[in-house]
Amino acid sequence: AREGINAQLSVPADYFDAFRGTLDAYDFMRGIRLNVAVEQDDFSFLKLTIKVRDKIVADLAAFTGLQLAQIDRRTLSVSPRAYLNGLLKDEGKVLDTFDMRRTEEPPVDGAVIETYLRRDLKYKTALSYAGLDDARDASDSTAPKPGWINEHWQYNSGVITPAVMAAAMAGEGPPGTQPWALNAIRLNPKLKVMVAAGLYDSLNSCAANDELHAALDPAVAGNFTMKCYLGGHMMYRDPEARRKLSADVKAFESGAAEH
Repeated sequence: AREGINAQLSVPADYFDAFRGTLDAYDFMRGIRLNVAVEQDDFSFLKLTIKVRDKIVADLAAFTGLQLAQIDRRTLSVSPRAYLNGLLKDEGKVLDTFDMRRTEEPPVDGAVIETYLRRDLKYKTALSYAGLDDARDASDSTAPKPGWINEHWQYNSGVITPAVMAAAMAGEGPPGTQPWALNAIRLNPKLKVMVAAGLYDSLNSCAANDELHAALDPAVAGNFTMKCYLGGHMMYRDPEARRKLSADVKAFESGAAEH
């Protein structure tokens, strides 16, 4: 199963090695992680006691590189924002939201991009492009003030509550979600969808996308093609990821056109 399995098993100590050998006989189970209870009292199916909870926190710290104190012991989870802020906190650095391999965005020549969009692509508009406000001519009275787009952005992506909006403003990503793709497929069952994500993007997750895909109704799961690239949110910044993305898009379009 692609979505992962979390289970608790009770195995007599004398048969533990045999149990491990049986698991290793299957390719997809070989080397699977087994956590042995930190305390055994001849009872099966232990509750998540304080000692077990401490072990989970320690494992999470080991896997993520965070300190024990940075992991919520109640929820046993770490939010994307907490991870970005916490991993290199001792160095006074914060991981980049769009590419966690970086601690700052590479410089962008906004004027060059503006020229390409407006002159080469010939898209004429008085509106500014998000993130390129500084590239606009300050003497242009028709140009919106910097920040205009963000201030007027309408998410229209889910039920917005004060708690949801507070999380979004704290940097946890857009508030809410709507099944736009599933709704579109219900209207047109032949519609195909390709989902592309960058492995180092804090706003998206290759693993979470695969988990959601595995949980879909089989009747619509086949409409989706899931892709993951070794890049950030803008995975096309990496030459190799850009080439692979281009090839995958071409293959997807050709396949979709055949159906």
